[in-house]
Amino acid sequence: MNNQYIDQLKQGSPFEITYDSFGKPVCIHIRSENSSTSIPLGNDHFDSVIEYVRAAGIFPKPSIEWVSLVKDGEGRLLHYLTNIGLFVVDSNYVTDYIVDMLSKNEVEIREVSDASPIVTVHADIFLPRNYTLNGPGMSRIEHYDFNSRSLGLPISVDCRLLASIEDEYFKDADVIRSQVRYSKGNVLRIVFDGREMRAVYKWSKDYLDKGEGDNLAASMAQNIALHNRGSRGPTTGWYFDWISLQQYIWVPILEISNRLIDLINRQAHRKTTALLSRDDLGDMACLRAIKSDETSYLWPLSSLRDEQITLFPFELNWGYHPIEKSFQRVRFLLDRGLYFEAIIVAQAALEGVVNQMFTAEVRDGCYDGKEPKWEVRYRALKKFIDNDASARSLEQGALRMYLDTGLNEIYDLRNHYAHDVMDKIPEYTYSSQVMHQTRELLRPLTDSWESHLFLRQVGILHSLLPNFKLYLDQRRGE
Repeated sequence: MNNQYIDQLKQGSPFEITYDSFGKPVCIHIRSENSSTSIPLGNDHFDSVIEYVRAAGIFPKPSIEWVSLVKDGEGRLLHYLTNIGLFVVDSNYVTDYIVDMLSKNEVEIREVSDASPIVTVHADIFLPRNYTLNGPGMSRIEHYDFNSRSLGLPISVDCRLLASIEDEYFKDADVIRSQVRYSKGNVLRIVFDGREMRAVYKWSKDYLDKGEGDNLAASMAQNIALHNRGSRGPTTGWYFDWISLQQYIWVPILEISNRLIDLINRQAHRKTTALLSRDDLGDMACLRAIKSDETSYLWPLSSLRDEQITLFPFELNWGYHPIEKSFQRVRFLLDRGLYFEAIIVAQAALEGVVNQMFTAEVRDGCYDGKEPKWEVRYRALKKFIDNDASARSLEQGALRMYLDTGLNEIYDLRNHYAHDVMDKIPEYTYSSQVMHQTRELLRPLTDSWESHLFLRQVGILHSLLPNFKLYLDQRRGE
């Protein structure tokens, strides 16, 4: 099979390779006359292109223009800082090349600048309401301070509810201000201090998507190696690195914000505030990084922006299938932080999928007109998929997962969330743990590609209703 990228290289297109801190190639950049293409590690073509470059003898030398020798307080070399990145001192392709250049005086050596490190990050969440804040005796106050532990959380970070943001907050940050949907209402400020960041990260990482967890684990491994940290874990600076921070800080922000909003709504009556979702954060929050020299600057929170969504009104389909509508409602409820409600709708939709295989004709002919219990229905469908050749295409995928364990997990999750195990007291406090579990369990309903595959399976299953009835008829009495 022809590889378009290899063809470009054969035609002499210039290219370069980027490396991780261990000297391992992680991306190939190919330039053509009018465009450029990046092929990252993990891309289907990456391995074949790297193999071709090696075999053709055109593997390029790293484009190193200068090197800084980063040392610890005792003068021991920790890593090399270069114009193309940071590299460990252990032997690898890039480091060996750096050492060779240094030994031959073929590269500029620059002094390491003593940049002030980030010591604190403020997450400011701009709420869409402008409530009046009163203290004791009905006296108006400008802010109220509290700690995350008062919300029942295991992490300790200081928080402040402000009547409004400071006048100079967005000075020299017009772009970020334009991205914030509300800026004239109440503001929740969460203070992430360096002393607490390890605990915040450790708590947050259990609720991350697998991709985020993998990225952070790789980044942490590089930081530990670059600074010779061993078992001490990463440096404090790693927790505040913008790329690392973006991938986990949303967990405590959502947890603290939504728990506070829940409390606020108990007093706000009809002017309540909606719970926040992760996709809301780019429109409603930003970060202020504060350095040890007390200078600071604003960071945006990475998020899908409204203008990145394209609508085609002339193609709107008003006749969506009821099951597809149900899946959309599940996604909508999860996006609003209403995971208990999402579980209920998901359970109803999935039970509807199963129920359509147990028509009155099936019940009358195979179950003496009685309604079989749900466990009986799940078991019958699983046996049909396992033993009938017409249903073999359903052996793998979300449908089988739900029949095996997923529907029971949804039922158990609903009961666990709705009732305290001992006292049967409803519990509606926002929980990142339950949200994460719910999102993973309902992903086949909410992810665009997975829900498409699942709906195809549902269509196949329902088309096999005559085969299913025949299968049950042949096994009556077993």
